[in-house]
Amino acid sequence: MNTLRVVVIGTGFGARVHVPAYQLHHRYQLVGVCSMRQGRGEELGKTLGVTGSSNWRQLIDELRPDVVSIATEPSWHRDMSIYAMEHGAHVLCEKPMALSLAEAGAMVRASEDTGKLAWINHEFRYFPARQIVKEWIDMGKIGVPLSVVMAGGAAGYEAAYQRPVNWLAQESHGGGFLGAIGSHWIDTLRWWLGDVQYVTGELLRDVPERSSGKARADDGFVGFLRLTCGASASLTWHVAAPPARGVRFEVMGTEATIRVDNDLRVWTSRGMDWEELAVPDAGWPVSLPNNAPHLLGNMTALLGDMARAIDGEPASPLLVPFAEGYEVMRVMDAWTRSFQNGTRQFLL
Repeated sequence: MNTLRVVVIGTGFGARVHVPAYQLHHRYQLVGVCSMRQGRGEELGKTLGVTGSSNWRQLIDELRPDVVSIATEPSWHRDMSIYAMEHGAHVLCEKPMALSLAEAGAMVRASEDTGKLAWINHEFRYFPARQIVKEWIDMGKIGVPLSVVMAGGAAGYEAAYQRPVNWLAQESHGGGFLGAIGSHWIDTLRWWLGDVQYVTGELLRDVPERSSGKARADDGFVGFLRLTCGASASLTWHVAAPPARGVRFEVMGTEATIRVDNDLRVWTSRGMDWEELAVPDAGWPVSLPNNAPHLLGNMTALLGDMARAIDGEPASPLLVPFAEGYEVMRVMDAWTRSFQNGTRQFLL
């Protein structure tokens, strides 16, 4: 098993989660970091003892990594992914996959043309709680799936008002919470129950005015989806909702209902009462530091599956290749068109 040399592009989430995940995993060697902010990449590289740069093309050309991990704003994802694959690297790319469906399609074709493996970082699949739901559905324990409710909120109005007006608040840069949060939910929904037939969606701006300026991307969403399996799904997110609301997923079937609270606790019901299920320890492949950032464990598990796929082993069903990421983008694209046109949008 060869050590995989890695370049991480992006020093926000990339520095907080991607970098330490690669450093912790024995199959990888971090060799370079890059930031779109002038001087930031060089500074971080010096701190980490690796090559740092503000020029991602030059960094890829000079280091010729085995893997490029992209954690920038979505407006860069297409160009960076394609360039990395054309220069011999496999790719892990953050979501949302791209600015548009056309860009996502170009990324899929580049992976096919170059023969390089490429995935979207839907690391929430690695939560044991979500895997329990998948198991119950597949084993028929809830009967025939009827409907799914996915609902959540962030940190309340005041916290939303204080959010910086960065790329996440700019639609032109790929910002918005349909991409940031909704893409994960759509991926989970498709993983659990299959393809989406049609979408009726709304995009919200609950807190358009921020302390530092005006937000120009959605900060919430409400949608109704019909799946090809016959089940329906309701997805609702509000950035201004109080933090105590958290995130709850509920899948109702003809025999039982199963519920996940904040990816930590799982409950089932066959009548009026709820019974809590035991959620197994995640068993991350590395020992995490005490102050580990959220999702670091998920990321290390994903990296292990990536390494095995690169070795030629059968791909884990928890990995999301670009082709599946494209299907998530199709749903998001239909959702946006539904909002713009005020009509139901069919995918199949």
